This record gives sequence, C-alpha cells and structure tokens, in this order.
Amino acid sequence: SQFKPGATYLKTISDYANKELEAKLTDAFFKEGATAKAENFKIWGIDDKGLVLHFDAYQVGPYAVGPQEVVIPKAALSSILNPAGQLAKLVK
Repeated sequence: SQFKPGATYLKTISDYANKELEAKLTDAFFKEGATAKAENFKIWGIDDKGLVLHFDAYQVGPYAVGPQEVVIPKAALSSILNPAGQLAKLVK
C-alpha cells in the first residue's frame, strides 16, 4: 500500500486540497468536487514538488475558472505515506 495502515489518507488529501482551492477560488469553489472520496482524486501525478492533483473544469469550480491543480508537498503527506511504498520513494 502507498499509505500507512489505518491512515485516513483521503481525508488528509481532501483537507489539503479544500484549503488550497478555497483560497484560490473563493466564492467560485464547488466543495463537493474535493470531498474525501476516491473518485474525486482519480487524476494525479508526481513532480519534484510533491503529489499533484488535477481537477477537471466543473469539478471544483465553474467552467470559467477552468481545470484546477493542487500540489501537496511531501511534508504534508509524511504522516500518512508508507515509507516502503512507491509513492514515498517518488515524492522526495
């Protein structure tokens, strides 16, 4: 597993994404699109900054704001990542 056993990883990821998106989109934020459900975080990647979440237009805001991206740095994930998992090795 990529996360420590028993880790509430979806809540951790959702909480971080919500905070970032709410600050960025203010009144245009659709909170339902970033709740702690696996289907809300199906498009992601990893770069040198951390775990990158991608949200399609309409998922977390109106079409006018377009697709959104949130980067969660490794420091914000360190408490939930399984050190033996591939994700922990890639997010350095």
